[in-house]
Parts: sequence; C-alpha cells; structure tokens
Amino acid sequence: MILDTRTLVLVAFGMAITAAVTFAASWRFNRDIQALRYWVWTYLLNALGLLLIVLNPTGQISWLLLGSNMAFCTAALMLLWGSRNFLGRPRPSILFMAAPALAILAMAYFIFADFDYRARVLISAFYLGLMAMATAYEHFRPGAARGSAPVKVMGVLQLIHGTSQWTRFLVVAVWGAGDNLLEVNAVQTAVFYEACLMIVAVPIACLLMATERLHENLRRMAMNDDLTGLLNRRAFMDEARRHFARSLRQGSPLSVLMIDLDHFKKINDAKGHDAGDAVLAAFADELRAGLRRSDLPCRYGG
Repeated sequence: MILDTRTLVLVAFGMAITAAVTFAASWRFNRDIQALRYWVWTYLLNALGLLLIVLNPTGQISWLLLGSNMAFCTAALMLLWGSRNFLGRPRPSILFMAAPALAILAMAYFIFADFDYRARVLISAFYLGLMAMATAYEHFRPGAARGSAPVKVMGVLQLIHGTSQWTRFLVVAVWGAGDNLLEVNAVQTAVFYEACLMIVAVPIACLLMATERLHENLRRMAMNDDLTGLLNRRAFMDEARRHFARSLRQGSPLSVLMIDLDHFKKINDAKGHDAGDAVLAAFADELRAGLRRSDLPCRYGG
C-alpha cells in the first residue's frame, strides 16, 4: 500500500519532537548519563530536518533543502556520539567527524551548482547507512553489551536502519528517485515508514539502556563502598552467607582474612582525611590486584 509521503513526514516530525522531549526530561533527572544529552540533539535535529521538508514540498527552496540535509547528517553523527559516550568510548575519529562535512558539501554542490535530486538521495542514503552501520558496530564490539539486551537491541535496530538506507541507495542507483522527496511512490513510502518505526523504536532502546544503567548504578551504590569500590559490610555479609552455606553442603574449606591498617589514624591526623582516603583507595586497588575472581574483598570497617 502506498501512503501519502507528506503525512508520513508529519507523523515522523511529531514522533521526533516527542522523543527529544522525553530524552530532555530523562537528562534532567539523570545527569550522570551524558549520552542522553546527545540523544536530545539527535531528535531535535531530526525534527528540524523533517519540518524543513514539509516547509519545502517541491524541494526548490535551496537553503531549506540544504538545511534539512545538514540536520539529518548532524543527527546521525550525534546518535553515534551518544552510543560511544554511553559505552564509555571517546568521540568518533576524525574520519567520522569529516564524514558529515563531506556529505553536506557534496549535497550543497548538487543543490546550488548542479541541481540533481537523484545525486543528493544517493549521497544521503549512503552516508546515513554508513553512520547507522558504524553505530551498530559500536553496540556489537567485544565488551559492548556485557549481557545487556537493550544494547544488543539498539545494535540490531541500527543494523536494520543501515541496511534500509543502503537498499534505498541501490534502488535509486538502478531505478531512479522520482522528482522530489515528497513524491508519492513505493520507495518514498518505504523510506518514511521505516523512519517512523525507527523514531519510535530507537528512543525506546536508548531509554531502556539508560534505565538499565541507572539500575546498575543504584545496585552498585547499595552494595559497594563509595571510596574504595569494595563490597560494603551489608553486601559482604549477604555474599558470605551464601559462600558459607555452599561450603557446608560441599564439605569444602572456607577462609576469612581480616586486615587492619596499622597506625592509619596518624595519616589522617598528620596529612588530613583526603590523604587518608587516597591511601585507602590505593590499598583497595592493590588488594583487588592480588585476589582471585572468586574472592570477596570488602571494606568491613569505616
């Protein structure tokens, strides 16, 4: 069924605004998750690009045309930045930083110097597919998911989006692209229908990732000592009971070692509590480095 392209764009615009507002509200209450800020800009820029398409139905107003392409190109980069930030990686390399600039310059040429709708669609589809595949790769890299279902789902969604964009590239390269972006045809229906689905599904995946991270942080705060990162006394006692019960069932030995730092009060008195905290944190690092994965280091005092 072929749907009206303008209607699909307006629906996508409303969804993008809703996603941006949702991310902004989440960012207000979860400032520790910096990726939320990138995702706010991702969907504000997507909304801007869609609005400029609606305001330029024939595609003849050059500066609106360039503005929508710039918005979409930057939004794709922001989504990649957000994923890398969330997964604890630096911003993309200079190659990916240059990619949107090159794409925008190429599309500007085919807007102002040699007006060619098909060439712009090819450039846009290839670039958006590339950025989606790069984002998917970040979510599938070794160590990225660590058993996290939302991280994997986000990777799958970006893989689908990248495949969709590159399929669009091949279709347009072989059969053409029509006359303008709002032309009603099967290709445009597929493109904007997929865009509507992604504008709903991707924010849900991002929010699930953020929620999972928040739960991890709360669990860590409840179980770990803030200064040393070791288990606190309550968490240690819960784990110790399980180890003790298993030792009784299996008849295996169980050892407990308690360490006291001699003359520690003198460090606090002479150097101050900040120096004492630094000593405790350094000792905790040394302790972890010398233990097996099955051992349970904890800060029992303090």
